[in-house]
Amino acid sequence: MKDSEPKIEHKILEKLLFKLVSKHIGGITLSSLLAKVRENEKNKIHTTITFLNEDPTKARYNANTYMQLIKQIARLHINADLSIRLSQLGYNLNDNVFKSCFLDVLNTAKTENIKCWIEAEKSIKTEDLLSIYRSFNKEYKNLGVEISLNYPLEVGVIKKYIRSRDNIKLTSYFLNLKELDEKNSKKQNKNKEKLNNLEQLDGKYLLERYISDTAKLLQAGTNVVVLESNEKIAAKIASFGKEYRKNIIFEFPYGSSKKWIAKLMKMRVNVSYYIPYGKDWVHYVTNRLTYGHHKVSAITARFLELNSYKENKKK
Repeated sequence: MKDSEPKIEHKILEKLLFKLVSKHIGGITLSSLLAKVRENEKNKIHTTITFLNEDPTKARYNANTYMQLIKQIARLHINADLSIRLSQLGYNLNDNVFKSCFLDVLNTAKTENIKCWIEAEKSIKTEDLLSIYRSFNKEYKNLGVEISLNYPLEVGVIKKYIRSRDNIKLTSYFLNLKELDEKNSKKQNKNKEKLNNLEQLDGKYLLERYISDTAKLLQAGTNVVVLESNEKIAAKIASFGKEYRKNIIFEFPYGSSKKWIAKLMKMRVNVSYYIPYGKDWVHYVTNRLTYGHHKVSAITARFLELNSYKENKKK
């Protein structure tokens, strides 16, 4: 009976987790995704789509899926971009396979005039992402790159990797709050009161960092997107000045607060949804959705713990 208890709990948690996740993804099929993208269009909201399959050995399958998606977007005249993780196309696994798959996707996107984003990943250094972006952007102007706020976007970096009219997306995903808290504690004077919790520190730091980095990028003449799950922070950035509302696209994970989205649209903010689809949704929950979603985080932690138990039992 003891061995069966983890299995039962695992199934219950998986169902509960998927119920929470289903509000934040476009479904597991292309048809369910397209229905939600159409709904976004009716509400005058742009969409950035990504495919959920994290198996790098299926690079060709992933590339073909993206190519099919590009053709569908073009055929249906849908206002949408694609966000691609290079690891999906065999990066760091097989260089020839990666180049072949990535070029096929980019050539299809170029033919159909669809924008593609190189997505930030924990496993790939930002300098490497920027180098790849710079080399491919010469031929494929409709290409963008996502940069985590973990990376210091100094003037020297902008001069080296970024040009006028480039497409740059900033995001706070993968931000290490514990490390940030330690750095902040060292900087504070003894007389100053320490911030009560990481959430306060997170909000203060993010706002300052976003304002600083977006100002540098706008000055460099780039097209800026801010991908952020915290709607309040996005509203504060948009309120910073007319230039920020006019020249920045604010992108939110699909399933974000409708009330906040409505408020932002009343402010005449450019709004987009980041919407994933596919069967490999656990990776998305682990790497992106848990950020700012404490209930999802707790269930995910227990689910992964049981998953690890299951794998160890097999061994």
